[in-house]
Amino acid sequence: SRGHGLDIMTLRYYTSHQFWASNGHLQSSSFYKKYDIGNYLEYGLTNNLTIGIYVSALQSYTATTGTKRADHDNKIYGQYLLWHNDWTALSTQVFVNKLGDAVEYDIPARNSRFNTGEALLLGTSGKFNNANHQSWWFDVLLGVIERYRASNQIAIDLTGGINIHDDRILLLLQNYNRCSLDHPIYPAGAQYNLITVSPSLLYWIHSNIGIQVGITEDVYGQNVGKGVSMFVASWFKI
Repeated sequence: SRGHGLDIMTLRYYTSHQFWASNGHLQSSSFYKKYDIGNYLEYGLTNNLTIGIYVSALQSYTATTGTKRADHDNKIYGQYLLWHNDWTALSTQVFVNKLGDAVEYDIPARNSRFNTGEALLLGTSGKFNNANHQSWWFDVLLGVIERYRASNQIAIDLTGGINIHDDRILLLLQNYNRCSLDHPIYPAGAQYNLITVSPSLLYWIHSNIGIQVGITEDVYGQNVGKGVSMFVASWFKI
């Protein structure tokens, strides 16, 4: 809403020693690990328009390349509320992403330094009929990512959550899906499909300060590494 914002800083540790071939079969690979730190900030310019920015950097390691570190994602977001009632909201989102040098040694591999995207977001929520007044919510994002020098992608993200203990604890389950589309100019550009799940817990220490811990695991893919990560994040309401 207007005049309010949210800042989320995340530290993530990721490891991988397997990859899915183009036929979806899992194979062994050399050990890969990375540390990733990112910060997301959003702010409501009006009751309908929210802008956001995300910046990150990573440090990776393989036996072949050794340790590498550089800036990574540099995204600018815009989100506009199209319609809402007491329990449901429909929004549209656009973003521009200028990737840094870390794109050269990240997993999943991305051979484009510039991406854009558009999406529709639908969110709904409600309350459980019990004495504790627990609430739930569920979000769906359906979008397209233009990668220009690589195959474009369909993005489908699902997020569900349950608020408990007077809304001080939030149990989260997120699912990220990326599916490549044919590219008319760069058919051999880094094409991959990937399905990822991420359970986590967010605890509000104060009304404006929260701590989140969770894991992220790749469950199926094609032409991409299989990895698992642990993360911790700080949440600040502005």
